[in-house]
Amino acid sequence: MKIILLYIIITIFLLGCISYQPETTPPPSGAGTQQPAQNETANETVGENETIRTLYPLTLFFIDVGQGDSIIIRYNESDYKYTVLVDGGDKSHGDAILSILRENSVKTVDLLVATHNHADHIGGLIQVVSSSIDFNIVCCNGVPENTQTYKDFMKACMNDENGGVVFQNMTTGDSLSINNLTIQVLAPNEEYNIHHNSGNDCNSVQNRNSVVFRLRFHNFTVLFTGDADFDTEDYILSNTTAMASISAGILKVGHHGSKTSTSEKFLDDVNPEVAVISVGANNRYGHPAVETLNRLESHNIEIYRTDLNGSIAISIMQDGDFVIHTENNRN
Repeated sequence: MKIILLYIIITIFLLGCISYQPETTPPPSGAGTQQPAQNETANETVGENETIRTLYPLTLFFIDVGQGDSIIIRYNESDYKYTVLVDGGDKSHGDAILSILRENSVKTVDLLVATHNHADHIGGLIQVVSSSIDFNIVCCNGVPENTQTYKDFMKACMNDENGGVVFQNMTTGDSLSINNLTIQVLAPNEEYNIHHNSGNDCNSVQNRNSVVFRLRFHNFTVLFTGDADFDTEDYILSNTTAMASISAGILKVGHHGSKTSTSEKFLDDVNPEVAVISVGANNRYGHPAVETLNRLESHNIEIYRTDLNGSIAISIMQDGDFVIHTENNRN
């Protein structure tokens, strides 16, 4: 796949103005080796309204929520429209996520994935789920957490005013297909006790049981990892013979680039061209770790970080080529 980098200086609310244009039909699927024509890459308007309009059927929004994760997946192809929200940062970022959803005219989130129940992943979801936006399905890792944030999140999801949210625990082997979009869950697994590895403190248990899933759209693939660590990666690698390949053009790096995630052997199998790290600037954990950055660089992987690049949008064509927009042009 060829990568076209369009560095655009914008604010988080500018990124929120990225929207699909349903009346525009993307170029037909081709060999996947040709650069798109200039007028097919993106329609950029940075002026009075400061908006960017993408022409592609699939866009991933990696929102800068500081030391946390939040990703919006917008799929719009032919008569198929589908919105996925993955995590929501901490409680201070609910407003930002709501703004992006509303500015993109999202009235329904078809699938909400809470990869695990730490505050930096579900805190912002409390406000989002409590809003006027409808949520059809909420998927979790099935591992409860004895915190007020988790209790507030569950209460918001159970609120009858939200129209009856369907709850489901995601486990290995689950899959979902919408036209040409497929989601395959690689972890966690109820039958595989990930809890026993590397201690049993609550942080390790939640991270180790993160929902990991692979999204495929035509020839394009991306792997979402939550806060998965080495043990989770080892489980996925040991189970790949029973599943499709875990290779992916884009990797959402696990656990904000922690040194205990993104192993050499995991990178060998995933073999991504691009890695995205969602991480807060000058965070107290030292993320992303030098060791992790070195592993990524040794595999010649292009690295994007929300602490440096700000929010990141990746627009995907049907032939697998994609365009990367960043809030800041630092790399």
